[in-house]
Amino acid sequence: MFSEGSRPPFKVLLSRQRRTTIARYAWLTLRVLCMINILLLIMLVTRAFENSDSVVYSPVQDIVEYEIKRFNTGFLDEPETVFQGPPTDAMDGAWSDLYERGVSYLLPDEANRLVDRTIRAPGSNVYIGGLDVFHQLHCLDMIRMAAYPQRYPPGHHPNVLHRRSGTMAHPNITDTEHLRHCINSIRQSLMCSSDISINMFYNPRNETRPFPRFDQLHTCRNFDKLRNWAFGRTTAVWRE
Repeated sequence: MFSEGSRPPFKVLLSRQRRTTIARYAWLTLRVLCMINILLLIMLVTRAFENSDSVVYSPVQDIVEYEIKRFNTGFLDEPETVFQGPPTDAMDGAWSDLYERGVSYLLPDEANRLVDRTIRAPGSNVYIGGLDVFHQLHCLDMIRMAAYPQRYPPGHHPNVLHRRSGTMAHPNITDTEHLRHCINSIRQSLMCSSDISINMFYNPRNETRPFPRFDQLHTCRNFDKLRNWAFGRTTAVWRE
């Protein structure tokens, strides 16, 4: 193309230099991107380890599923649920169905991963445990029943719960102590979960002050899925 000893035209020389420069910058950019990706990977792995340290192990953590749910309030024109209103046999059954059989068995490898130890079920190789949501529901039911002493007289709660759901009822704990424990336990549970859903306000009756709405959407753990897991592991030893 060029005679021997001749020099390429300036445009061709410039084009070669440009290609060399572009290649050099492209290789440098690639190295920088690789380093950034490595740093990001290290940060993600470090954060994963940090998060794992801040989460207490639970055997159901791999089946937790989130869903969007709208709360029912029972206020104003909204109909009440079976859990509201004066107590009835149907209401008692609905409440107990939420948490009865909430004491479940844990496999040895699950029990060994717990931060705090639990005990082995007598005469078996499995351990006793229960998701705390069922304890909190039991406590709320205790407070509900305390509001109707005629239907649920003193001394009624532990006997009913022990017979119907296998909930631990220590004979040396009075009803008053039990209720105080339950109120404090629910307080801590609410603060621990710290629902961050926003309560809206509206004024349906044109009053001087707006009224808060409590039927907003919430991000919830799928309770039925956790309940099915727990009830599927109810230990007959503990019920008996």
